[in-house]
Amino acid sequence: MPQLHLEEWVKFCQATFPDKSVPPYPAQKSELPFTYQLALDEWNEGKLSQNLFASKTTGAGLPADVALRLQQNALLPTDGDVLRKANLTFYANQCDEAAARTDAVALEKAARLSAERAAQEAKARAEFAALPLGHPAKAPSPEQIAQTREQWGITGRPSWD
Repeated sequence: MPQLHLEEWVKFCQATFPDKSVPPYPAQKSELPFTYQLALDEWNEGKLSQNLFASKTTGAGLPADVALRLQQNALLPTDGDVLRKANLTFYANQCDEAAARTDAVALEKAARLSAERAAQEAKARAEFAALPLGHPAKAPSPEQIAQTREQWGITGRPSWD
């Protein structure tokens, strides 16, 4: 029986570990040393790992909603872990990249909104500072005056009483 992806397996081993002999074609991922497993997950965006070890029926063993999204090519950024457990490394990496892009967009939006708020506050402070000293907007409120008098111990009576 011909082994699918044998040529790609040999290319991977020779390119990634040139000083070592090519190990036998693996039937399961657990047969490989850990360094091979890590390198295999990164080789060609995880496609070889997925082709070697994923269920031969793509999506078999996945939760039904994830399998449906996989069939419809509508995976969510949160599907990466489930896909990785099913040895669908390439699709898992795509989900991780989508999640990173989503996070970057959210961070960019938050930064933009924060910069806009800061600019509005700076403009308001500059407008307030430009008002003349006697302007009614700069006068303290009666509540502020009462609170300050209480804090400083100002009673309004002479101190010699």
